[in-house]
Amino acid sequence: MAVTLQRSLLPGSLPEQNALDVAYRYLPAHAGVGGDWFDVIPLPGARVALVVGDVVGHGLHAAATMGRLRTAVHNFSSLDLPPDELLGHLDELVNRIDQEQAGTGDQAPITGATCLYAIYDPVSRRCSMARAGHLPPAVVHPDGRVEIADFVAGPPLGLVSMPFETAELELPEGSSLVLYTDGLVEHRDRDIDFGLDLLRSSLARPEGSAGRSPEQVCDDVLGALLPASPTDDIALLVARTRALAAERVAVWDVPSDPAAVREIRAQVTAKLDDWGLEELAFTTELILSELITNAIRYGLAPIQVRLLYDRTLICEVADRSSTSPHLRSGRPVRRTLGHQVHRERQGHLGRAAPALTVAACQSPVTFRVAYRHSDDEPSVTRGPVSVERKWWTLLTVSVATFMLLLDITVVNVALPSIRKDLDASFTDLQWVIDAYALTLAALVLAAGSLADRLGRRRTFAAGLAIFSLASLLCALAPNPTFLNLARAFQGVGGAVMFAVSLALIAQEFLAGRERGMAMGVYGATIGVAVAIGPLVGGALTDSLGWESIFYLNVPIGAGAIVLTYLKLRESRDPNATRVDWPGVATFSAALFLLVLALVRGNTEGWGSVLIVSLFVGAVVLLAAFIVIERQVAEPMLPLGLFRRHAFTGVQLAAFAVSSSLFALFLYLTLYLQNYLGLTPFQTGVRYLPITLLSFFVAPVAGLLLSRVQARLMLAAGLAAIGVGLILMGGITATDDWTTLLGGFLVAGAGVGLINPVIADVAVSVVPKEISGMAAGINDTFRQVGIAVGIAVWGAIFVARGTSKIGERTAEVPGLTSANHRELAEAASSGNLEQALAAIPPQFRQMVSDAAREGFLAGFNTVLFLGALANFIGAALALWLVRENEIERRRPEPAAA
Repeated sequence: MAVTLQRSLLPGSLPEQNALDVAYRYLPAHAGVGGDWFDVIPLPGARVALVVGDVVGHGLHAAATMGRLRTAVHNFSSLDLPPDELLGHLDELVNRIDQEQAGTGDQAPITGATCLYAIYDPVSRRCSMARAGHLPPAVVHPDGRVEIADFVAGPPLGLVSMPFETAELELPEGSSLVLYTDGLVEHRDRDIDFGLDLLRSSLARPEGSAGRSPEQVCDDVLGALLPASPTDDIALLVARTRALAAERVAVWDVPSDPAAVREIRAQVTAKLDDWGLEELAFTTELILSELITNAIRYGLAPIQVRLLYDRTLICEVADRSSTSPHLRSGRPVRRTLGHQVHRERQGHLGRAAPALTVAACQSPVTFRVAYRHSDDEPSVTRGPVSVERKWWTLLTVSVATFMLLLDITVVNVALPSIRKDLDASFTDLQWVIDAYALTLAALVLAAGSLADRLGRRRTFAAGLAIFSLASLLCALAPNPTFLNLARAFQGVGGAVMFAVSLALIAQEFLAGRERGMAMGVYGATIGVAVAIGPLVGGALTDSLGWESIFYLNVPIGAGAIVLTYLKLRESRDPNATRVDWPGVATFSAALFLLVLALVRGNTEGWGSVLIVSLFVGAVVLLAAFIVIERQVAEPMLPLGLFRRHAFTGVQLAAFAVSSSLFALFLYLTLYLQNYLGLTPFQTGVRYLPITLLSFFVAPVAGLLLSRVQARLMLAAGLAAIGVGLILMGGITATDDWTTLLGGFLVAGAGVGLINPVIADVAVSVVPKEISGMAAGINDTFRQVGIAVGIAVWGAIFVARGTSKIGERTAEVPGLTSANHRELAEAASSGNLEQALAAIPPQFRQMVSDAAREGFLAGFNTVLFLGALANFIGAALALWLVRENEIERRRPEPAAA
């Protein structure tokens, strides 16, 4: 019963705030629950208070007393007192409680309770704290250095009436503050000094604490210090500091002149425009004018205005009057101030609703303009403009995604024509796809970080512009090298667009059914692009040439840019990270070396010095990338996210489908055009079964997102794609394209099923503030899957074909293994007739048949291996993805 009471009185979850990244642990003693507690309390000015405390004794009395003290700390913190004053009030409360209990004689006094109260300010990056008999906190600096902040401790609560002292520390961003109770470091078999030494060593691990998340630090500390049979409660609180960027803070000194009000209003409005909060300008300007005017008339200089853009927009007006504030409550109001200002609902704000919390008080004066997303409350209707913007956002993102995917599917169909016009080799054709996929995969995470920092709308528009310009350069390419360089540049624009697209949708649509519907539309867009891409590409290539497929992107991109600036809302991450350039460099170089080794392996020899060196370089750079990501304060790929099983599962699912079916589209196209001799348009028609099924299933899958577990949909979709690839395989020389039909239908249904699920889960297993990064990570896994898949399947495809040709042409004199490989590549790229010209006439038919058999042998092999990759992906998704890790909007109660 005591344990149940204790847990009910402790925080059920941590409050939303941006100043600290916090993790905690509470472990009751084996001999009975004590009075240990902890708390995280948001304060005005984006500050956060951290509390740990310990009540003497065990059992129900200790647990109940702990609840009283925790409630008192909450009440005192609402007065925004400095730590020493708050502990003074808490000490008086304990004395009063002890006196009351002494009068009744039925309960033991609580004299001797300890408490530590700390306040962290992300603007100044300073932490002020005071302690009443409590153990000092540990501070882990970003470089891994650990120190115990052993400042002056006041007496335990209720023991001696003495003043407490506040100490102040400056904490660089990325420092960790570790608060704990004595049960962690002190035990009957362990001296407290030895326990503190153990704490230091567990915090100063060789790799340093900077690379570990607070959750990992909690686990490491408990692993090192937790006794086998704890005799006292243990409360542990680990908080890693964040800093409010300087560009998120604006301060103005106001002259004591009523004429200054107008200038300050103009500067505040300009700053709100810069922050993308134009919607709040009128209301903020109106109230600031009143407060500044009152401060000038009735307050004392100096007068200061400060704006903080954190989770909320915080506006502070202060003067130096000695008069204490006197708050007066007022009813929530609803009135028209140029636009609609909506009423707060029980202390929570409707989604993205501009709202004001104003307290009429004497100086200094602080008021807060709250502007944030909340999925805990029903959506607040904001009028036709907001609803319109939501759908314009979905339309614009869908158009841009349509262009991206249309380009990919169109290029696949046009590859044989590109080979013919530019005299490209099989390797050149692989690089037409891989050059785009590699730059996209390498830069999409950096693009996500830039978008969160610079503004998602602005970055999205820049990506559209780059993609459109690169498309124009592709159309003008005079040779394969120029085309592949232009494709790499196109991947830069694609990286920016992919990184931002899902985040733009997530910021406008609520989690759950509404977002599921939006993701269904997004998935349907993917289906439409895939469905009509081969037809459009085939028709354009047959009638206007392959260049027209790239020219098509230019007008689409221009129209999307116009929509972006006219209809989309600017948004940023208040805690946007810096771009991790060392991580970008090592990741990009590792991918490039890996793909280059796979593409050149058959030509150079897998045991050659060049290929072995490329593989070793890729491994070394990947290891360096992992080390960098663990050490830097703001990694481009936060490895801690992969502790969430659902996050890992959805990335593996994206990699599985991209590295199999999407990468194999290149080889399917080569089979349909180079082996069966179909035209580009005829090839596009043959792709209709797989693309149309994907198109029609995607919106249905979007509607099922709020009803069916994501892991079941992912596993079913991946398994269906695997079955589809199995059905496509086993092709013989006498088969035609209808052999693929059954596999196309099954795989198309699987693609339609998983696309909206992957898109939704990718941004729903992380906080919205890092949705841009989450979308970028997901797109990275997709593009890495395509790039690596094409290279791996190409290596296996050519190697298997080479082996088959060698078996069938053993009787032909003069043919070497190099000739066999050249014939396999010629059969793949459509250059077989040219390759046969060097063969003696009496052997040409035999060699031609052998080359075609080699093509089919390689083709069937990669289809089977692609199916196997999907089955493995399905099993991993079923195992890793859990519904309780995915953000789902709670259903609204039915109307009475």
